Amino acid sequence: MILRYKLYIDGEWVDSESGETYFRVNPASSDEVLGEFQKGNGSDAERAIDVAEDAFEELFCLAI
Repeated sequence: MILRYKLYIDGEWVDSESGETYFRVNPASSDEVLGEFQKGNGSDAERAIDVAEDAFEELFCLAI
């Protein structure tokens, strides 16, 4: 069974916007697939950054 991993953005495990994935193999045993991973793109990164900035602003405002 191959495990499928998602991106963790805004407290949720989500698929990448593009829906693209890739497989990673064990470098010590090239016939062993470690899992299928989401291939994040620029839009996924922007979303994660926006959420992080909002969280930082919320926490910073509470600290003042």
